[in-house]
Amino acid sequence: MIEKVQSASSAIQAHHIESILTVLVYIEAHLDEPLSLQKLAKIAHISPYYFHRLFHAYLSKPPREYIKHTRFTQSAKRLQYSHMSITDIAFAMGYENASSFTRAFFQLTGKSPRIYRRETWHRLHLLNPSIVSHRIISQPTYLYREEQTVFFRRKMGDYQVTVIEGIRDCQREMTLRKTRFLTCYGVALDDPSTVLRAMCRFDICVSASASIQYKGHWGQRKLAGGKYAVFTHCGPFSELEERFTSLFYLWHTSCKEKLRFTGAFCEYVDLSLDISISPSTEVTAKYYVPLLE
Repeated sequence: MIEKVQSASSAIQAHHIESILTVLVYIEAHLDEPLSLQKLAKIAHISPYYFHRLFHAYLSKPPREYIKHTRFTQSAKRLQYSHMSITDIAFAMGYENASSFTRAFFQLTGKSPRIYRRETWHRLHLLNPSIVSHRIISQPTYLYREEQTVFFRRKMGDYQVTVIEGIRDCQREMTLRKTRFLTCYGVALDDPSTVLRAMCRFDICVSASASIQYKGHWGQRKLAGGKYAVFTHCGPFSELEERFTSLFYLWHTSCKEKLRFTGAFCEYVDLSLDISISPSTEVTAKYYVPLLE
């Protein structure tokens, strides 16, 4: 994605990328508000005309389409994993009423939100508990985290590829303060059961307390504070997505906890900076699911 941005100098390119990343974080945090081109361009400190061209070059779609996609993925999560009413979801996603939300959702999926929810819940309840590996702790621990500022780099594509690429980026481009190990965080923004894998967005993150050279490729975002359910997996990277997804589905269908839609994330614990990361590399990973208190 970075290579799609064309600029006259590396300094200008760095500014453009940082501006776009700032806007992406803003969009994800303000989906319940009107998000005009003029407003986003002002946040980026770029003229509306040039911001539109730059955004399209960076993300291969104009701002309006990106916002529509993001609202769809967030509304799909609420339909799958909450009992929020269709009207409440519509307002949370910035629609004026349930009817306009239903029309937009139907255009993207060919299904009404109500039918989509019913079919998804049916599929979740049919999952077989035997698919969960004994290598993953079947019940979560519960803890409270403080809000954490991190640097992040946006990747797009199959998570089996982008996770590895992202960690390699961290190893290659970061200089940590006299430590041999690296703690990275991964934020998967899309559900592959809802969005084409080639279009799945993934943020590879590292603590902002690290001493790193982030300009030009990295933005800043926050991992929300609050209560979390935490699942732990010890095994190869290639198993992470399947294990965590399966376990989360099975846990969620029977638990009484209500989800907080501030963004689940994965922590990759104590990776050596000089180890060659591949799908078969063993890792200890923790999956944080935000909960309402």
